Amino acid sequence: MKTGLWVETDPQLLRRILQNFLSNAVRYTRKGRVLIGCRRRSNQVMIGIWDTGPGITTDDQAVIFEEFRRLGDRQHAPGLGLGLAIAERMARLLGHDIELASQPGRGTVFGVHVPRAEPAQPAPEPRAESAEPNSGRVLIVDNEAAMLGSLDTLVSGWGFEVRVASNVEQALAAAERFEPELLVVDFHLDEGCTGLELLDALREVRFRRPAILISADHAAEVRQGARRAGCEFLHKPIRPLALRSLMTRMLPRRRRGG
Repeated sequence: MKTGLWVETDPQLLRRILQNFLSNAVRYTRKGRVLIGCRRRSNQVMIGIWDTGPGITTDDQAVIFEEFRRLGDRQHAPGLGLGLAIAERMARLLGHDIELASQPGRGTVFGVHVPRAEPAQPAPEPRAESAEPNSGRVLIVDNEAAMLGSLDTLVSGWGFEVRVASNVEQALAAAERFEPELLVVDFHLDEGCTGLELLDALREVRFRRPAILISADHAAEVRQGARRAGCEFLHKPIRPLALRSLMTRMLPRRRRGG
C-alpha cells in the first residue's frame, strides 16, 4: 500500500492495530482477497482492511472486541482470541475510532480513523548514545480497567518492566514489593481518592519517586496540583510519543554493559 497522505499517530501502535486486523482477515478469508487501503474522511484518514471472508452478524459485531471471544466455527481456531481486543485497546489509548462494517457471506472491513497531518520533513537520525533509556520499573495506577490494560500493553511494549494497580491499597502494596522507579498515576481514583492523595500516602512511608499524573480533567487546579506535588502532567487521551519521551527523561539512565 502506497499513499501520499500524512497522519498524526504513534507509528508502532498503529502498525500493531493494522497487523491484528490483517491477521484476522487473512486467517478467515478462505477465498477471494484481502485489501489494505486508505480513505479520506474530512480531517481524518480511515485506514482499513477489507476481506471477502464469512462476515460477522450484527449481534456478533457487538462482542467481537471482547477478550477471548471467538465466533461460530472460529471457536477452535489457533490463538487466544485477543487480537481484536488488543487492537481496540490501543486505538482507545490513541484516541482513534475503530470502524467495523460487515455483511455475512460477503466480507468485512475493519478500519481505524487517524487524524490527518501536514507533510513533515524527515527527522534526523538520532545519534548513538551509550545509555539505554527503555528500561526501568514503572508502576501504573488507574481505576479504569481498559485504560490500565492499554497503558500496560503500551509501556511494557517499549521494554519497561511494568506493574499495575487499580486502587490505593494495591498501589501501596506494589510499591513496597516492586520498588518502581517511576509512577504513572491517574488523577481520579475510586472512593473519591485522587492520584495526588496516593502520592502523599506513598511519601508518608518515605517512598519518593518521580511521578506522572494523567487525567481527562482539564481543570486548571488539577494541573496546578500536579505542579505543587512535583509531578509531570499529561492529559488524556495520552499521546504515546509524549509519554515515552517524558518517561525516558525521568527514568535513570543505564549504561550498556554496566
